[in-house]
Amino acid sequence: MNNTAHGKAIQTEWDMQVSVHQLAESLGRAMAVKALWARTHSEEVALVGEVLALAMKLSPSVAKMIHLAGHLHDIGKIGIPDFILHKPDRLSQEEYRIIQEHSAMGEAIVRPVMVLDRGVSVPDIVRHHHERFDGSGYPDGLRGQEIPLGARIIAVADSLSAMLQDRPYKSSMDFDAAVDELRDLAGIWYDPDVIEALLRVREQVRQAIEQAMAAVPVSCGGWSLCELKPDACTGFDPGLRDPLTGLYSRRYFDQFLTGVLSRPMTGGLCLALIDCDHFRDFNEIHGQEKGDRVLAGLGQIIRTVVRDTVDYPFRFGRDVFGVVFHHFNLNACAVVCERIRARFQAEEAECTLSVGLTAWDGSIGCDAQQLIAACRKSLLCAKNSGRNQVFPVPESLPSQTALTMQTASGI
Repeated sequence: MNNTAHGKAIQTEWDMQVSVHQLAESLGRAMAVKALWARTHSEEVALVGEVLALAMKLSPSVAKMIHLAGHLHDIGKIGIPDFILHKPDRLSQEEYRIIQEHSAMGEAIVRPVMVLDRGVSVPDIVRHHHERFDGSGYPDGLRGQEIPLGARIIAVADSLSAMLQDRPYKSSMDFDAAVDELRDLAGIWYDPDVIEALLRVREQVRQAIEQAMAAVPVSCGGWSLCELKPDACTGFDPGLRDPLTGLYSRRYFDQFLTGVLSRPMTGGLCLALIDCDHFRDFNEIHGQEKGDRVLAGLGQIIRTVVRDTVDYPFRFGRDVFGVVFHHFNLNACAVVCERIRARFQAEEAECTLSVGLTAWDGSIGCDAQQLIAACRKSLLCAKNSGRNQVFPVPESLPSQTALTMQTASGI
């Protein structure tokens, strides 16, 4: 091979490496679409992982593969339901089992990319980054040297980053306190050699964290999958949950709707208000404890019927719930609401639901209070017409609100 051909081959290999890194970085940031609290997490894990790898005298090429694994280690969480990722309370046993699936799911996502399985296997690191040194981790219960070295490094970088961030279930820690906690778990959860490297280069690690925070934009901006977050994701608090039902709270709904309606949005949305008929009388007869169980059950039904990560269920008031459906096809939304109504009646024979629906076409800004008023009017029509039914709003609002009303048939 002549010098020109050799030079082109080297350049091609370099270009491919750059492209692979850019792709991994982009996929790592995809988690911010589902969870803004993870905005800098993949960047931090990638940079810290590389610093630790170099501190352990691994080659630059191996350190780069660990860096790539850092970007991709949580990619499997794309498949985890939002209500589990954002839950502000302790996970149930079943929820924890589901969250554990993300490491194997992530491996399955990245395994087909052959360039990520050269020498140092990024898919293996993604699969095993939650294994613990004493064998108590998942998914395979590996221990000690059975765990790939890259996974042992990413485990430390991942835990450090998580400790430094606010999460729905905890507050952030100070950097030095987080490092001290990791040191105390050396030989239990974490490889002592990796912890020793962390202590040796802790200032470089601190700088890597700061670098990651500066590298990732504060807002998701115009990312299409984020357009349903309040104010284009800025300041979104995923911990705004109703403690009884696990749905989004009224506080979340208010900031959410105000942010969404303040700008045009592709596809528009449909708003449903769901009222538990005669609930005050039910509470007086059966007691508040049973009433709470009924409301919690309704929340569970709504959460399982609507589309995860696309539609946004919330608790509007004591016995009034709601759903913001992405896209404004009123007929399709009415069918989903009818499914909720019928299932609730089947499970709670003593209770029924009335549902009001209205829609916005997303063309220009809309006033949140007028949208809610239109939906309340539709709900009132459902109640005045005999209750226990789904009712679309029967007339249009003033044109300046850009609300599109469509009639749902067959409900």
